[in-house]
Amino acid sequence: MVLSFLFLFPFFWMITSSLKSDTQIFLWPPQWIPNPIHWDNYAAAFANPQLPFLTFFKNTMILEVGIIGGKLISCVLIAYGFARLNAPGKNFWFGVLLATFMIPSAVTMIPQYILFNYLGWVNTFLPLIVPAFFGESYAIFLMRQFFLTIPRELEEAALMDGANTYQIIRHIIVPLSTPILAVITVLSFKDIWNNFFQPLLYLNDRTKYTLSIGLAYFNGQYTVHMGVLMAASVVLMLPLVIVFFFAQKAFVEGIPLPVSLDVNRSLDSRKEVCNEITRRLLSLLFGERSRRCLDRVHRLDGTRQGQRGPLRLVQIRPLLPGR
Repeated sequence: MVLSFLFLFPFFWMITSSLKSDTQIFLWPPQWIPNPIHWDNYAAAFANPQLPFLTFFKNTMILEVGIIGGKLISCVLIAYGFARLNAPGKNFWFGVLLATFMIPSAVTMIPQYILFNYLGWVNTFLPLIVPAFFGESYAIFLMRQFFLTIPRELEEAALMDGANTYQIIRHIIVPLSTPILAVITVLSFKDIWNNFFQPLLYLNDRTKYTLSIGLAYFNGQYTVHMGVLMAASVVLMLPLVIVFFFAQKAFVEGIPLPVSLDVNRSLDSRKEVCNEITRRLLSLLFGERSRRCLDRVHRLDGTRQGQRGPLRLVQIRPLLPGR
């Protein structure tokens, strides 16, 4: 309850501040309930002819559709290749993909700008949209982990019916991957909606600005009208809340579990997972000496006909080498 209050308090303060005058916002002790209510802050925020928010909204939605569409198309194909197709060095290149997580965006900012300026793409939406069609490492990683949980038998049945790789992706993988696609869509929508630096870097014409840049216009050189700024922030926050509200079920379902710990597996499979985890743990800690320990554990566990049951840590502790 306390954590919920801590997370919701900034939103409460932003909403109440959007209905106050600038003097009321900076009162101490704070005035929690606005009195009188200043609805004119919303009119002042969106009725300014110098700030065409409808144009900013249109530009933002162009980027949303282009970037999300390109990211989903490219990442599905790349992730499927890492999850299903066999090729020399596949694991190596997947490691390289994961290593790109550690590269700060500031490192590639200047080379990208030089390249896009050479192509004549500055002051257009192309530098923001085109890179999405070459994939994103985080989205590829999430999709690849989710694709690994899809049974291969479905693809094998489709191959027997004459389906090719692209038909399998379109008719089997994509329909079964709706949750993870929703996760990528929601996360991408949020990132694009809040993206400020890249549009500011590549867009020079005011008619091509996005909402995040338009919001920065409320920060004057010498003064800031906090009531108007909070009113604009409340309105610009609503689409994110609405998108997550309608996509929250798919968002939660799309969090990929490790394949070996899939909760939908049978009980026998989960026993084998427990056995394997315990074997690797003992082998890592004690090396070859763990073999004798494992044999004694299996005998105490009452296994029959050569079938190994789940290894219990209560039985393992007294048998560890050195005890």
